[in-house]
Amino acid sequence: MGRYPEEIERAEPRDTQDDVDAVIEELSAEHFWDHLGKQGQRIHQVLGKVKEYVFPLCDLKAGNQKSANYVLTDDYAVWFANR
Repeated sequence: MGRYPEEIERAEPRDTQDDVDAVIEELSAEHFWDHLGKQGQRIHQVLGKVKEYVFPLCDLKAGNQKSANYVLTDDYAVWFANR
């Protein structure tokens, strides 16, 4: 179907930008882990109702002791524990 511009009437938007932002936030939270497949579904079951969570950097540890990340995370953990 085609329309000429003079056949189209201007309509007022139904939603405000706040409405759009709220829906985007809701859908993003619901589907944040989808790219991980079944594992993402399990993670979402655990964290899905949590709006925010804290995982302190000092609790991280790189698995490879030869990694530059190992040195950085270890240095931070020692600093954090002795501050």
